[in-house]
Amino acid sequence: MVKSTRPIRIYLLWMMEEIEKLERYLQWVDKDFFLSHEEKFDACLIPLIQLWETAAQLMEHHDKNIIWLPLLSIKAVRNILVHVYHEINKERIRNIIIHNIPELKKDLQFLLSQEN
Repeated sequence: MVKSTRPIRIYLLWMMEEIEKLERYLQWVDKDFFLSHEEKFDACLIPLIQLWETAAQLMEHHDKNIIWLPLLSIKAVRNILVHVYHEINKERIRNIIIHNIPELKKDLQFLLSQEN
């Protein structure tokens, strides 16, 4: 496997960008609106997939042990989104965005502060 020459910080920043998109997309959006508007749900899938793709690249290209990030879980959810799209539970995806993504953001912010 060829190791990336990109610093880990670049991956972390890319992940933060996707999280910020999710925050913008869901600002002022309640549960009922999210679950009933296909466009809003679909708009959130792209940043989620990009977030998880970047996490997978980070795992693949760097040996550094990044214990703060649940990278294996992130990659598993990405595989479900991409390969089992028609069976996705919208409420479960919303819960991931609302509850898990803020925790991931905190972890990324911590790692970024350590990279300085």
